[in-house]
Amino acid sequence: MMTSDTASNPGGSWGYVVGVAAFMIQFVIFGIATSFGVYNIALIVHFQSSVAATSMIGAFNIGLLLGGGPLASYLMRKISYRKVSFLGSFLSTIGLLLCPLAPNIIYLDVFYGVVTGIGFCLVYVPSHTLSGLYFDKHRSLATGIVTSGSGLGGAVFPYISNFLINEYGWKGAILITAAINMNTFVFAALLLPVPVSRKTKDADVPQGDELVVMLTDTANEVVYESAQMLNQNGNMENKHRGINDTLMETEPVSNSNENMRTNSEQYKREIRRNDYALTSKSITSEKETKTCYVLCNVVFLIYCINNIFWNMGLSMVFVLGPGYFTEFEVTVKESTICLMCFNAAITVGGIVGGGVGNLRCINRMALYIMANFTTGLFILMLALPFMHTFLAICFDMFSMGIVFGIILGLLVVVTADILGVQALGDGMGYLLLANGIGNTVGPPIGGWIKDMTGSCTLAFYLAGIAALVGGGVMLIAPVWEYCMSKTKHPAEETREQR
Repeated sequence: MMTSDTASNPGGSWGYVVGVAAFMIQFVIFGIATSFGVYNIALIVHFQSSVAATSMIGAFNIGLLLGGGPLASYLMRKISYRKVSFLGSFLSTIGLLLCPLAPNIIYLDVFYGVVTGIGFCLVYVPSHTLSGLYFDKHRSLATGIVTSGSGLGGAVFPYISNFLINEYGWKGAILITAAINMNTFVFAALLLPVPVSRKTKDADVPQGDELVVMLTDTANEVVYESAQMLNQNGNMENKHRGINDTLMETEPVSNSNENMRTNSEQYKREIRRNDYALTSKSITSEKETKTCYVLCNVVFLIYCINNIFWNMGLSMVFVLGPGYFTEFEVTVKESTICLMCFNAAITVGGIVGGGVGNLRCINRMALYIMANFTTGLFILMLALPFMHTFLAICFDMFSMGIVFGIILGLLVVVTADILGVQALGDGMGYLLLANGIGNTVGPPIGGWIKDMTGSCTLAFYLAGIAALVGGGVMLIAPVWEYCMSKTKHPAEETREQR
């Protein structure tokens, strides 16, 4: 019989180890990436460069951290998740170690922005995806907790970076940061693949979870083999239907087979419940796997456009925030504390978002859209004159961090809701590309506005509007799904109701 723990954690107890490793990976890489705003102040003084030019360094870094998702997804199909993470750890460490040799801003664009950014991506995407694949029933909560690692890292690293810069200069600070980043080699070593199948207690009676979508790229083969075991004579087209017919015709032969009868009934109900999901999502052809099939999903495309807009807004807060707050008689140290409040709140919001997303009574899409609008409002508030005090900024940043954490906690599970579990790896790749585009475009635009106007106030108005537009774009998704449900063939609606 399938235990409740097994149902909620199909990858076994090692899923918890992978979860901890993914948490620590996000703690390190997002802590380093999101604390660049502290370095930004020192680099402007050292190189005597414009805000827009210096902002490009952080924009490239966090943009490629997220935007390199398709590259990471491709490599994850060719080699193991663990090897991809090892490669990412190597690239990010080399990029950081070479940064102190920088003679100009362009050098930092290449080594901190591009090399380190791609390295961060290749560490992050496999760990984040694998942490979602190891869990089933509690996937939302698991990914929410893992995502909170990025918020905790963002809360700790700005303070560490500010201390290191004051003590050793920005060059020494980056060298020490590179040493910290080498810990990702250890966490990458823990990223073992999800088991393809498990032995059951009753070997003669297949359990229902054997035909549930397996969380690996070999899911189709597992489904086929399970079907073959039950219906040797069925043809390929009618194989799934043959399983139902066989089970419905089976009668118990004696009281001694009571356990077998119970298992068979449970299995039959599981097959009926997953009938539509298996035929429409699970059995993906090899041709589809080699193409951009996830981009054929209109709702997913809307989701990607939404991610571009809210990332544009929030990336300006990450990169320009520390410098912007000093315009209102806030010291660099106090500005760092404001950024720490924001990132600390992300930790709380990620757990809250993951936990709430597991509740059946909660519409995850609606919660995600509401969080988008609320984030935009908090960004706009930072541009209002009455908010230009240290305590007011801390309060706003903390509140915005909680809501942003909810968004991050829902990213993986909403992607799985839209595309299905089997397409999660490819979906996350393209979703992170959208995230990267937003993060690459946002800071340079904000820096250009700062150079033109002498203040970041207008840039923060633009950032808030971008986040609000993202929420408005996402409102199209439920409308589209509603319209499509009205045009479905009656036979399809009947199958979905089974």
